[in-house]
Amino acid sequence: MKTTKFMFWLTPLLVLSLVCSFTPTAIAQNYFPAVVGSTWVLLSADGAERRTYTFEGPETVDGEELILFNLIKETVGTDVVAFDKSWISVGEDGEILLHQVAFDRGAFGIAEATYDTPVTNFPAALPLGYTWEIVTETVLKLVGAATTTSTLEVVAIEDVETPLGVFKDCVKVETNRRAVTALTVVRENEFLWLAPDVGPVKFQDTNEIVFDLESYNLVDAPAVEDAPAEEPPIAEETPAVEETPATEEVPSAEEVPVVEETLSTEETPEEPAPEEPMPEPVVEGPAFDLTLEPGLNMISIPLMPAAPYTAKSLAEMLDATAVIQLDATMQRFIGYTVADEGDGFDVTGDKGYIVNTPAGGMVKFTGDAWDNQPEQPEPEKVPVEEPAPEEVAEEEAPAEEVAEEPAAEEEAPAEEVAEEPAAEEEAPADDAADAGGDDAAADAADAAPAAPALATYDSAWAFIVTSDIHGMETGTAYTLLAENLRTGIVATENLTSTAKRSSAVWADLNRKSVVEAGDRLKVALYDENGRIVSGPFQRTVTTSDIRNAFLSLQLNVGDIQPQDTLLAQNFPNPFNPETWIPYQLSKATEVKIDIYNVSGRLVRSLDLGWQPTGSYMTPSSAAYWDGKNAVGERVASGIYFYTLQTSDFAATRRMVILK
Repeated sequence: MKTTKFMFWLTPLLVLSLVCSFTPTAIAQNYFPAVVGSTWVLLSADGAERRTYTFEGPETVDGEELILFNLIKETVGTDVVAFDKSWISVGEDGEILLHQVAFDRGAFGIAEATYDTPVTNFPAALPLGYTWEIVTETVLKLVGAATTTSTLEVVAIEDVETPLGVFKDCVKVETNRRAVTALTVVRENEFLWLAPDVGPVKFQDTNEIVFDLESYNLVDAPAVEDAPAEEPPIAEETPAVEETPATEEVPSAEEVPVVEETLSTEETPEEPAPEEPMPEPVVEGPAFDLTLEPGLNMISIPLMPAAPYTAKSLAEMLDATAVIQLDATMQRFIGYTVADEGDGFDVTGDKGYIVNTPAGGMVKFTGDAWDNQPEQPEPEKVPVEEPAPEEVAEEEAPAEEVAEEPAAEEEAPAEEVAEEPAAEEEAPADDAADAGGDDAAADAADAAPAAPALATYDSAWAFIVTSDIHGMETGTAYTLLAENLRTGIVATENLTSTAKRSSAVWADLNRKSVVEAGDRLKVALYDENGRIVSGPFQRTVTTSDIRNAFLSLQLNVGDIQPQDTLLAQNFPNPFNPETWIPYQLSKATEVKIDIYNVSGRLVRSLDLGWQPTGSYMTPSSAAYWDGKNAVGERVASGIYFYTLQTSDFAATRRMVILK
């Protein structure tokens, strides 16, 4: 199966998650009936994922009545469900205003953003070519500050065909999103189609996965006269509110329990609420359960273990076949597989990792909350000038002030360290984001945690070619190169003679396929002078390789596989009475060498039979001729010609016999 998004964990942070998910709500009323109770269900083309849009409420948030827009993203046939919530209001002219968002991202906490002044999520009118922008800032645990800039444009008005029929004159809205964190820069591109008087009918995500309208239910907006008539019975069912007037104040009476219920879901029941602080992120507890889907997942380590993780110990804990991290300094991926020897690289809490878990399942992390803060320097004490002894008695009041001030100065740093660690961690994150935001290399920055992609074992967006290497010369540097012959994409890994195994990694943080079952990979080992010292070998990727997210092979220095078939000069030449005829084959084939005299008469035929791909250039492997004809007689001195013939190759050279 495919996942809807690269960096799923970051999607909610980006207001644009509203744009692709909440985009529908944000359109003028004739394009999206923003009425409580309306529902739209969109299904991906492969039937693997479903997106359900609903309007709920109204809810009272900070004393203001708002509509809750709820987007449910689910993987069909599994328990994987994500919820994105947005609180909106609709203006008299149909403009949709965004007030607040909240997204639960498990180990990474609640991603929240509140707009001091509501922003225009979708204007009332959407003419062709209209463009607008949304900027959102939020903070997420383990990742820090995130700034997202979303640019939306009406790019077309067209008819859309869906399983429910053809919808005319649909507005096509393109969203370009750029999200910056301390770890990465994410760029995404999505499209949403909205039909007049219907709403969302089609959606395409960054991975070009298309969702079509499967079903929908539209609720007509209640008439103005009907609203008071429906609410008195509800007021009667709330006897606890004794002073509720039977007029327009009835809705506010209803909203009181709604607000209390919302708080209770955030904090546990009302009785212990005063004893438990409002923020209770699970990552600060002693244990955390993380669900991994079969196939590739992007994760971060939620808790700091007693013993530091390595790639090997993490793979064993997760029952993973491969672990990949990004070396931000070298801007390359580093891979570890279960075929590797040793522990691999160190695993820390400030990075994201790609892990491949063929079986999936739930794993429990235990430990303490990560503490990546630098040590706090001792607060500098403000020097206090001590008065001379004779002046102390004359200036008692200033002396009292001096005595009080140091205590106040010492308490302030203590409070900052104890109560505001998050603020101190956010500053470096912002600086890092600003420093690398416009750098093209930042597009492939540290992998950050994301919702896992379900595996179909037909393709993979991260893949390792790992090689066990023998025969390397001491003090020589080598480069492993793997090329996907279908895509032309190359992965490399530099290594020295001390390494026993090398891994070349392909990974696309936008979750686009880098390898498919049936792809041919060409693998070769080069020395520091750029010469092939092993290979190139070709291997076909199987579904089993995709399932494990790696392909393993053995390389031996000196085992050079020809890229071309050729016939070399015999040696020695001139010769008497015997010689060797060298050649190489780029593929396995039937091989025959015919020897002719100067008049063109066949003297001898050497039928070598089926020969595998390889180099036959040494006396032990080259074709041998003893200087005799077909009946065993030695041939006369002179010039002779020899021809190499295969199924699709022929070449001729000359040789000389001297007696």
